[in-house]
Amino acid sequence: QIVISWINSQLACRGISIRNLTTDIQDGVALIKLLEVLSEKKLEKYHSIPKMMMQKLGNLGHFLSFLRLLGIRIDGVSAEGTTFAIID
Repeated sequence: QIVISWINSQLACRGISIRNLTTDIQDGVALIKLLEVLSEKKLEKYHSIPKMMMQKLGNLGHFLSFLRLLGIRIDGVSAEGTTFAIID
């Protein structure tokens, strides 16, 4: 609950909140928005309302690429693996 409260405090400026850490981040949108807030940089291309699995995977891929661009090492993590881990 502490992590969710912290995330929500960061995302309040974007009008976004999450309730469930597993289901509310599975499409990548909240993760991208959180990273934008924390880094003060904007990610241009992503699906703001993803409906299909490919769009969700794309968002998670963009999120992971954004992390790498910011110099954050995330060895062994892929969009596909993240999505299936979250959905299971």
